Amino acid sequence: MRSLNIITAIIVSTFVSYAHSQSPIEEIVVTSMKRSNLLSETPASVSTMESSEINLKAVIGPQDIKYQVPSMSYTSIFGEPYITIRGVSGFNNAPGVSVSIDGVYQSRSTSSILGEIDLERIEVIRGPQGTLYGRNSNGGVVSFITAAPTKEREGYLKIGYASYNQLKAEIVHSDKLTEKTKYRLALSSSNQGDGFVKCLTIGCDDVNKSDRSSARLKLSSSINDDLSTEIILAKTNLEGPNNIFQFITDNRIPFAFLVDTPQIIGVPISLNPNEVYLTPDSESIHGNNSKRDYDVFALTVNYQTRLGLIKSISSHQNYFNEFSMDRDATAVNLYDTFDTSSTKTITQEFNWSFDYGNSNWIFGTFFMDDETNRKTLFDLPLPIFGFPVPGKLEWDHKAIDTLSKAIFIDATFDLDQKTEISMGLRRTRDEFTSIQLNRVFLDLGQFIPVSTTCDRSIEKNFESDTSRFVIKRALDERFNAYFSYSEGFKAGGIATYECSDPYKPEEVDAFEFGIKGFFNSGKTKLNASIFNYDYTNFQVIQVIGTQTVTKNAGLASVDGLEIELNHDFNKAFNLKLAYSYLDAVYDDFVNLNGLNPQLGFQQLKGNYLNHSPKNSLNLGLRYTKEFSKGSLILQLDSAFRSKTHFTEFNDYAQDSYSVFNLNFLWKNSADDLSFKFFVKNLSNEEYLTGFLNSASNGGRFGNYAHPRIFGIEITSKI
Repeated sequence: MRSLNIITAIIVSTFVSYAHSQSPIEEIVVTSMKRSNLLSETPASVSTMESSEINLKAVIGPQDIKYQVPSMSYTSIFGEPYITIRGVSGFNNAPGVSVSIDGVYQSRSTSSILGEIDLERIEVIRGPQGTLYGRNSNGGVVSFITAAPTKEREGYLKIGYASYNQLKAEIVHSDKLTEKTKYRLALSSSNQGDGFVKCLTIGCDDVNKSDRSSARLKLSSSINDDLSTEIILAKTNLEGPNNIFQFITDNRIPFAFLVDTPQIIGVPISLNPNEVYLTPDSESIHGNNSKRDYDVFALTVNYQTRLGLIKSISSHQNYFNEFSMDRDATAVNLYDTFDTSSTKTITQEFNWSFDYGNSNWIFGTFFMDDETNRKTLFDLPLPIFGFPVPGKLEWDHKAIDTLSKAIFIDATFDLDQKTEISMGLRRTRDEFTSIQLNRVFLDLGQFIPVSTTCDRSIEKNFESDTSRFVIKRALDERFNAYFSYSEGFKAGGIATYECSDPYKPEEVDAFEFGIKGFFNSGKTKLNASIFNYDYTNFQVIQVIGTQTVTKNAGLASVDGLEIELNHDFNKAFNLKLAYSYLDAVYDDFVNLNGLNPQLGFQQLKGNYLNHSPKNSLNLGLRYTKEFSKGSLILQLDSAFRSKTHFTEFNDYAQDSYSVFNLNFLWKNSADDLSFKFFVKNLSNEEYLTGFLNSASNGGRFGNYAHPRIFGIEITSKI
């Protein structure tokens, strides 16, 4: 495994020798492994953020978490977010890293970023979780745990203002309704009045601005000493022109000859970050806007019996996504897009956990009924693409449905006072249904269908058995070491727009060795791991001609090292460090680059996987100063990423970059009023955050990070 034995010896010999018996650092309890364990005793790579750190660093989603967690990247294209961990990502609105909010599984990437207000904790598990979580958790799991209701009355009001005319207000109130029932209500509203992507066309408004509102009600009831329930009602709405992408490369001349579209040549474009030419809304067909609505009802029941704890998690989720955009990214009205989709998801999970002798067991079942439909219109107001008159392309995916059923078992055995082993097995069956009707329309006085490019109904079943084995050994009172083997799979299916064969599930075998504990008289906490992944049927999006096609790449592997360090120099000064090294490459993948077909089929062995920088470093420094009238916290965070590739041909990449964020927080002595000043992207670094694997407009396209942002927040307890 490429020198992993040497790295293992270095980690063990370097850090275990510093172990001591006492630890002043407060321990953290994590629950994402479906058990309540101390973080230092959990035999897996887990990163956490508590509510105080979340609020201090103004974390609002995965775009901020990626600078706190080793080997994690985040991108968003057309409003669809994708989290990558250790080279494992998703696409086609199917995650490769699964997300749960209060234990509720998010089946779609687009709904996985809409619940992060009033958080108690964020837990990120790195590594395949095919046993406890199942499908689409090859890279790991991001778990959002929202704040719980309280018996005593509490709450806060937060208001803020930031660059680009961003206004934010958030109010939370918690109290008891009866002696046995508590509630917590969280409301949030934010508005960004000015876009940070400048439109260079006269009469065109700037883009990447939005209005967002969220509401969540949590009700917790203790029916009796053995039975308790929790109900969650939540809704999020997001609107605004924030689906814009920009030219990164200019390949319009060969593109124009390839698809008979000479109108694209000579039209002004911008290759500068956060600048774009767009057709003004008054002249375009659909304009530039988006609307997303997400609502969820979830019920969790805990029933303690003489035979153990029975837990039920039920949810009903609805997600609606609609956006329109100028697809050619020029001032000329060449082609516009209108896209609308809706998803209804029902999930049900039952867990039965109990202790038996020196062992702990979990039996579980999982059911998901996920129904999605999506229609996309690609309007051509000019006679291009060889059409004699204006035309319209319609992709009508009437059904993208998945019925998923799973059963799993996981057990932990204490072999002696220092050694435990864990074993798990999961059986999953996905019943996938796709119904498509793709047509071409021409304007012959009115739009008339002249060709059907895809008319089919497909039913496909995918089955998978995934397992895990972990052995943990206490090295002494402060350090634990573990070795794990785990399997994962990412579901197969058919991508929207495509009329190709279904792609197969992606499978991974992962080995990991880790060490966790305290040293330096308990002032320093260490989590370190080395790992090796072997993939089969690795899923990728390829460009064939000017179209994207989802295929299985064959073989890929990832070797890596991660180190997390948390050190208290004294009561005032703290350092957090997270470093990762990734050697994530294709092992066997022969492919034709449709943008450079003259090169023929290429063997891509040794090319780097997308969104997998070889070196990543996150560094956080916090200084706390106590005064008679309050306290001041200064927090500086920096993140470094080495060269990051975006295509399997490694023909386009983001060079290495660094990002700095700064936070000043003042709290009064009564701890009921605080004032925060923050700067995001302090050095105003320009770097790509998203990339579109398509060339349908005559170039490569993507999104850049937001420029430097200044902001203030005032929070008052109520």
